[in-house]
Amino acid sequence: MLLAHGRSLDVVSQAELLEAPVGAAPDYETTCAASAIAEVARVCSFEDAEDPFTFAITQRALALVGSGLDAAHMDLLVAAFVFKLLSHVGYRPDFSACVLCGDPMLSYFSPQAGGLMCGSCASSVPGAELVSTGEVAWLRALMSMTFDALMAERVDPHTAAFLLGLSHVWAATHTDQRLRAMEFMLGR
Repeated sequence: MLLAHGRSLDVVSQAELLEAPVGAAPDYETTCAASAIAEVARVCSFEDAEDPFTFAITQRALALVGSGLDAAHMDLLVAAFVFKLLSHVGYRPDFSACVLCGDPMLSYFSPQAGGLMCGSCASSVPGAELVSTGEVAWLRALMSMTFDALMAERVDPHTAAFLLGLSHVWAATHTDQRLRAMEFMLGR
């Protein structure tokens, strides 16, 4: 970047693009996913607080978004990014057993309760979302697998969109923010 001295402010007279992880002219799906990733990264970052993990995970997620993924894998990537980054900043969901009683038979997800729950405990928690055993396995995979390993997995678009919705509710609940880019991505 080249700055020229102005009367009261410096003026940018030349700029050069060094890196464009999502490409110079990203398509609609790529822009939606990159915007959601950037929004969650912004919410989980603090001014003047260097965080190498947040930078590295955001950089890798944006690089994968720009690599030409299909819509289902973009949803899966954004969901994994959200759960991994929020876990890093202190909001790790419990996917091992019921968060209230420890029962291993899991069938509901609740951001307010802190993760997965059994059917009997979920009846006392408003807003608990019914999840299948396959979706429970995917939630665990989002936390345990690398982005590259997740992108190599086959996922149906409905499951990926459902996981994206769960990650949105998790992020909105625990950051106490309205995540407009994620809402836009869910509404496409």
